[in-house]
This record gives sequence, structure tokens and C-alpha cells, in this order.
Amino acid sequence: MILVSPPESITHLHLLSVLVTEIFRRPPDDGCVRILDAGCGNGHLTIVLQTNLASLFPELNFEIYGFDVADHGVQADNYFSETLSWCEQHCPDVHWDERLKLTTHEQSWPFESGYFDYVLSNQVLEHVWDHTRFFAEHYRVLKTGGRGAHLFPLKHYIYEGHLKIPFAHRISDWFFLKAYISYMSRLGIGKFRGQKKSCIDDYAESHADYMTFYTNYLSHAELMAIVKQSRLRPSLRYTVDFYLHKFRQLFGRAVIIDLGQRKRSGFANLFASHCLKYVSSITLFVEKENTYNHA
Repeated sequence: MILVSPPESITHLHLLSVLVTEIFRRPPDDGCVRILDAGCGNGHLTIVLQTNLASLFPELNFEIYGFDVADHGVQADNYFSETLSWCEQHCPDVHWDERLKLTTHEQSWPFESGYFDYVLSNQVLEHVWDHTRFFAEHYRVLKTGGRGAHLFPLKHYIYEGHLKIPFAHRISDWFFLKAYISYMSRLGIGKFRGQKKSCIDDYAESHADYMTFYTNYLSHAELMAIVKQSRLRPSLRYTVDFYLHKFRQLFGRAVIIDLGQRKRSGFANLFASHCLKYVSSITLFVEKENTYNHA
């Protein structure tokens, strides 16, 4: 399987691979697949999906949508206009001004109920403040039988990826967090390198604020409880495959797009997935489906 638009990151490749695998397993009855990129950011993943899926499945019609939150505080001013420009430049045949939406964290997602076959997110959920609301909206916009795949780190992982400082995301006391960032930075650990040491205190303060106000990590138990409360099936089914992509890239092996070609050992996959939550990101896979019949 040849990609017409190579993904710029392993995370994009992985989410594309999950979609390809699921579409092979469950082709749509009506020939149309609607996908929502939740927290679409700069739009790069959106374009990777739009261009590659249309090439890989020419017999299907793909509609890729996206939204982002205007009042989160991390993104630069007017970033969403740049997102629209990027998408229009790389895929001009699509009316992106109708597909991409900007909302606030208090508003409902600006899409109809039961509209999407898939909802994806890439490194978004560790920045969401109200996860219960997120998954309630996720459930609402999914069709019955719809799926979701979300790549992000849990609270368990050791090496915090934003500051590059171990365990920084586990400290809730702001004063202690600032002191810890300052101390680790002075040891040369983390992103503060090659800068004036006189600036360390300012760096520690601003990044303690970043961790306090712009990240919200969940434990595995917290995540599973919230997803089940939203009436979605939760699993870490594709987590091992994310690391497979990483290792194949490291050793220069060919890209795998259809993950279904690998035979899966259920218990081995489950064990590995739960161990890998300490390393980096996990893949939360959810399904809007319930086959139990009490009759």
C-alpha cells in the first residue's frame, strides 16, 4: 500500500494505520466514511487523512472534519486562520471553511448527533480539562457502531514529554513543581539548555504554570471509568502497534499501513499495552456498541 502523502510523524502514521485497519474490517454500507479530527490544531493530520485515505480506498468517499478550542490558551493568536490556509493549500478541492470549526471549551461540538464513523485525536487528551464532557460529546456525534482512536500519554508515564523532565506531570503542588523544574534545569535535564542560567527561575515559573493550567493527565483507571460512564467500550487495543511503528522506523523497516495483517495474541497484547503506559503514549480505542440483550 503506497501513501501519496507521507505522514510527517509516527503519530500521524499510526492513526492513519488504525483507520485503514478498521475500514478493511468494517467497510461502510453506503460507501461514505465521515471522520472527525478532535483538536485538529494545525490541520496537518487532517490533510494526511484526507489525501491518503482517498488514494488507498478510491471506491469510497471520505469526508474529514475537524475542530479546535479557541479559548484553551496554548495556541498563538489567529492560528486557526493558518490552519485553514494550510488545508486549502494542500487540498484545495475541499471546502475547509465548512469542514473545520472553532469552538470554546464550554460549547458542544459543532456537529450533528450520530454523524461520524470515526473520531480521532492526536496528543490532545492530556490537555482536555473536562474529560467527562469530551467523551459525552464523543458518544453523541458517533454513529451507532462508530469507533474512536486517541493517542496520548497517561499519568503513569515517566518522562514528561512537554518539559522533558521525569515525573513533572505528577506534581500537583505548584511551589514544589516550580522548585523541581528549576532544580532539574540546573542539572541540565529537560528543555532548558544552552540558555542563561539567570533565566532559570523565570523559566521554572512559567513552565510550572504551563503544567498547572494547560495539562490534565489521567490515570488508566480514571480514563476507563470516564469512557465507560459515557457508554463507550474502552480498550488499549492498538497501543502495541504504535511502538511497532516506532521500532520499524528506528531500524529502517518498511511502513505497515494495514495493522490487521499481523496476528494478535490477546493476552500478550493486553500485557504489553498496560506495560507501555509507563513508556510514552497509549492508544485508547473506543466503540459505540453494546450487544448485550437482557431478554
